[in-house]
Amino acid sequence: MTLEFVIIPVTNMFKNLAYELQEILHESVGRNLCVKLDEEYDSQMHSRIKYWQDNEYNIITIGASYIEDKIISVRFNDKRTKPENMNIDDFIDLLNSFEDDTPSDDSEKENSFCIIM
Repeated sequence: MTLEFVIIPVTNMFKNLAYELQEILHESVGRNLCVKLDEEYDSQMHSRIKYWQDNEYNIITIGASYIEDKIISVRFNDKRTKPENMNIDDFIDLLNSFEDDTPSDDSEKENSFCIIM
């Protein structure tokens, strides 16, 4: 199972933090993980979120609370509920707690990081 997330920076000001978070997730989560970045800053936030919800991605939004307290907002695609604010370390622990049910092919694990810019 590949976990699919998109990071949506609240504004262009947080673009570098989104790249940083993407790298942290790639390095810290020992499983198949696809993390895309949404850089459609001309679109309104609710439109960006709806697009990724419709495409069944888990959504991470990043803004000022990440700078201050390393807090991200996570919206899981299977619930369509309100976002949950989580400390990045707690979020990484949560991701690492999921069981990996993909076949054991080491060559695929090496290339399991997904980026769209």
